[in-house]
Amino acid sequence: MLVTHDCPLGVGRVFFAGRIDPQSESNRAALLAITESARPKVLVHGHYHQRYESLLELSDGDLVEIVGLGKDSDGPDLYWDLSAASVLER
Repeated sequence: MLVTHDCPLGVGRVFFAGRIDPQSESNRAALLAITESARPKVLVHGHYHQRYESLLELSDGDLVEIVGLGKDSDGPDLYWDLSAASVLER
């Protein structure tokens, strides 16, 4: 499992309301390279305060489950079963 502040480039979610921030894109590209290297089953990130789940396809076709954390009022809470490397809702 990889826990980051921002999401990697290529997640397919647009948070910038039509505006691309070059620094953010550079950071997200670096996170993609880290994700390609670390090859986690799950990547959890915050930053945008929008709860969502997505899949990221790595260059070799493997998939990484992407979980964007929302704000406290979004519910339901999450917990991680680290032995199963999965994110579960309760």
